[in-house]
Amino acid sequence: MDAKEIKTCLKAAREAIRNKEFKDAAKHCKTVLAADPENYNALVFLGVAAEGLDQGEQALKAYKKAAQVQPDQLLAWQVRLVLKFV
Repeated sequence: MDAKEIKTCLKAAREAIRNKEFKDAAKHCKTVLAADPENYNALVFLGVAAEGLDQGEQALKAYKKAAQVQPDQLLAWQVRLVLKFV
């Protein structure tokens, strides 16, 4: 999967999340992660999709990995903290 295909899948995942189509979003994220297991955006989107599917543990796992992949990015940390205290 090249960079253009990854970008297309991430856009599709983001759109699916907007439309509350969380299964589709998760599928797109997993496609990206199969090619690039440390793709920060795919991990964050997968966390959002998992939350939408009431899979809190899976969401936390995705956010945790995203925070490990790019510790300087705040988004995954913020979401992870919110989930921890909810």
